[in-house]
Amino acid sequence: MSAIEQLTRNLSIELAPSGIRVVGLRAQGMPETTRIKESFGMLARATGITWEQFHDSVASRTHMRRLTTLAEMADMAAFMASDRASGMTGTVVNMSMGSLDD
Repeated sequence: MSAIEQLTRNLSIELAPSGIRVVGLRAQGMPETTRIKESFGMLARATGITWEQFHDSVASRTHMRRLTTLAEMADMAAFMASDRASGMTGTVVNMSMGSLDD
């Protein structure tokens, strides 16, 4: 996480003179995505539990007791790319439902 956040800041410094903003979006996991299902599935199998049990365990550690949805991530990405977020660059938006500290 730290390396990605530092890359976001460094790219922002480098690209800002050209009018390019750089932001990152950090989620705990989006269960609708194949990659997350595969990754979480491997971890679930390694610990001897089902995908659903693993999902519920991860979700239970968030403030909202659920994981970020793909639609929520898409909405935030669209907002961050819009002029309404023009004052933001060099930062990462925490969409982990409170499970990861800033």
